[in-house]
Amino acid sequence: MPLESARLSETEPPRKRRALRWIVYLLAGLSGIVILLAIIGAIYQSVERSNDLRTHSPPGSLVDVSGYKMHLYCVGDGSPVVILESGLNDSWLSWYKVQPSVAKFTRVCSYDRASVGWSDAQPEPPDSQNIALHLNHLLKNAGVKPPYVLAGHSIGGIHVRVYQNMYPKDVVGIVLVDSAHPDQMKRFPPQLRKWVVLQKLEFKLWKLSMRFGIPRFVKICGNGPAEIRDALRTVECNTRWAETQEAESNYFDSSADEGRKSGSLGSMPLVIVSRDPDKSGLPGIIGADLAKQTEIAWGQMQEDLSHLSTRGRRVVGEGTTHYVQLQRPALVIDAIQIAVDASRNEPQ
Repeated sequence: MPLESARLSETEPPRKRRALRWIVYLLAGLSGIVILLAIIGAIYQSVERSNDLRTHSPPGSLVDVSGYKMHLYCVGDGSPVVILESGLNDSWLSWYKVQPSVAKFTRVCSYDRASVGWSDAQPEPPDSQNIALHLNHLLKNAGVKPPYVLAGHSIGGIHVRVYQNMYPKDVVGIVLVDSAHPDQMKRFPPQLRKWVVLQKLEFKLWKLSMRFGIPRFVKICGNGPAEIRDALRTVECNTRWAETQEAESNYFDSSADEGRKSGSLGSMPLVIVSRDPDKSGLPGIIGADLAKQTEIAWGQMQEDLSHLSTRGRRVVGEGTTHYVQLQRPALVIDAIQIAVDASRNEPQ
């Protein structure tokens, strides 16, 4: 028995080495598969991105702004000119249901901010002051002359307020569509900050996965109505879109500080269009109680925005969530017409 035990013990190290060798082979094989899939995904993303750009062109003009191209799309005739400012990393497409109808009573322009949609990236950070500066240069270089009525959705509401503060003589009316508020992070329930952290993590995951074509392959980017789906895929299913989404989010606090300094609008025509407080679009993971508290705070901030002007008014879009201009475009069109008509009736 001692001899037999000795022989068995002698076989154990080779068996362990063989097992370890197979584990190494398995891990190497899995790593190789992952690398191969990553290469295939990156090639797939590059090819499909090129196909999108080749088959779908922007509807407007690409205008030079300090050596970079920005996309501007203007239709209709008349004055004042309505300028449409989109929300966080949204392209001009967020206004596709509104712009054609506004063009029936005045000239109206939508555009893509730097690094968004068909516009080139620019080196300056995407805070409200730089966004307003780029927009002003874009309008001047394109020959779109003031006066303007500015309509801003979400964080675009802060951008247009900063624009008005920088160029007060050019702006004669403002429409804010479920606009962000400069103090919203202070006034939201503290528990919501956990969700904000998760959202930032989501932006990082989008950026990483987009390089390998994963969102495109599983069809979770560029979704939307059939009539604009191809265009949405072109502007959203790419790494730059994911990078810009994260960058604009990271500069929210800077934009909020700039918006906070913009102050009163005096007696300027102002219309606030807010979402339905009973139709929260917040993710279910935050819980019903927190969502309700958040909606109450949001409604109070929307009401505060209506007092920026002595001629401010607020309209609540029944049945809508954050994208009121897509869910009830007629409500936003009417709000813009109110601001346009009021500005036209001002004494010259």
